[in-house]
Amino acid sequence: MTVLSCALSVRDAFARALHGMAAKAVAAKIRKIGGAVSARTVEAWKQAKRSPRAEHVMAMLADDTLCPLVLEQVNPAAALQARIAAAKNTLRHLRRRVAAIKGGQ
Repeated sequence: MTVLSCALSVRDAFARALHGMAAKAVAAKIRKIGGAVSARTVEAWKQAKRSPRAEHVMAMLADDTLCPLVLEQVNPAAALQARIAAAKNTLRHLRRRVAAIKGGQ
């Protein structure tokens, strides 16, 4: 089991995970999954002023883009597996679309 190597607070870990992502984009991804959050709230997370509630963390873990970013803070191997799973899902989706296009010709 990998253990967080540096002593980051929860706020700092989420700020690091979301660094480089637009607050609006993160908020939209969380809302899409069902969490209620504003870009302003996400900006507070990014600045390590507050940390997300459990419902927001669960929504982030359900998103193919945000999950690896969050997991990377605690378990880089799990983050890699999440990225691989997301890539496989994308590939499967693209193959279905290509098959549908070929079938329509």
